[in-house]
Amino acid sequence: MLVILLQVIGLLHIQEKLTARQFQRVATTTLLTMAREHPPLAVKYLLRPMLEPLLQCLDTAGIGPSVSHEPLDSSLGMVFSLSCFTKQNVSHLRSPCQEILLWFLEKSGREVALATLEGFAGLDRTMHFLHPFCQFQVASEGGAVITVKETASDEEEALYQKVSSEQWQMEQLVELVSCCQTSGLAGDFFIHCLKELMQVAVPHEAGLDSAPLSSQSLLALEQYHSQRLVGQEQQLRVLQLVAMLCESLSDTVFTDVAQVVEFVSATLQRACASLAQDSQGTVEAQTLSMSMGLSSTAPDPIPKEKGEHRAGNPAADQSAGPRTPPPLQELLLSAYDPDIPARAAALRSLSSLIQQRNPETLKILEKLLEVFLENMEHKDAFVYLSAIQGECVESLALLCKLCPSIC
Repeated sequence: MLVILLQVIGLLHIQEKLTARQFQRVATTTLLTMAREHPPLAVKYLLRPMLEPLLQCLDTAGIGPSVSHEPLDSSLGMVFSLSCFTKQNVSHLRSPCQEILLWFLEKSGREVALATLEGFAGLDRTMHFLHPFCQFQVASEGGAVITVKETASDEEEALYQKVSSEQWQMEQLVELVSCCQTSGLAGDFFIHCLKELMQVAVPHEAGLDSAPLSSQSLLALEQYHSQRLVGQEQQLRVLQLVAMLCESLSDTVFTDVAQVVEFVSATLQRACASLAQDSQGTVEAQTLSMSMGLSSTAPDPIPKEKGEHRAGNPAADQSAGPRTPPPLQELLLSAYDPDIPARAAALRSLSSLIQQRNPETLKILEKLLEVFLENMEHKDAFVYLSAIQGECVESLALLCKLCPSIC
């Protein structure tokens, strides 16, 4: 068995292109079959030898050999680093790296996928990347090679390179997350990051600061300040990541009502935490307003459950009826409300009435067209995206009104 597995690896090292292409399918099929039927042998004799060059270049100094116990998981950070590098150059490795990362995120459980994205962002210290003394460089034919990095003589230049590299990786992470919107992973990760902002709203260092300096050794003080610095760095990363996600993700990032409710809950919890710290200001007020606006635009998440409840309890049918939207005239006035969430909620409610073919709404389509066009000029994305959505619905309604046969 061992001899056969070594021969399979040998097939992947054939240099002649035509011959290599002929045997590549055989080697790949054998590897996949072994991974399914004999996982321990595949890890020990196939995956680990193949990934060993990458694992040797991880930033795992002093951690020991246990890091490579799961070679695929251990190399994910390296694959992400390589993917970021390929985006800076023309490389045939770009698509395979992207496909590997997306495949792993899709096939993993949601908790594992979120932890992996958190690791790519540098928020999880168990994720390992390229060793700081190593670097990727362009190789022949669009490939990549790992070389030893030259020590920068200028500290400012070294710091600039480090910050630039981290910024680029964060941008590529956001691009990767944007590819996961359909599955709902992007929305879950965005909510996860918002919850991490609780660490910014509620500092956990007050208890440590109260300890007298005389009771601590110099080593303990150094460790304390080091941990505090790491914590502050983590907070800055979270703030940066949330800001970039807000800029890059579309307004369809939430794929179901449950995510909208979770988002509202996260924003309200952070606002309450800030208020508990006697931090009252514009951010808290706008957070509450935005959450209420989103709550008003979210559809009823449990219509079936309500129906079953009313069927079994006729008395409930008299007291609980369907949610009635605000009067049309009130929505038109709210479409010019200076409060942004209320304004956006009104625009989305008008769009919903058009989609429902509400008779009163269909009578004033020209007026609604004017409302949507004016709001498309608004500087806030929450408002003008709602107006664009309304304009699309409005255009379809007008087309159906002029040409009923096509609708």
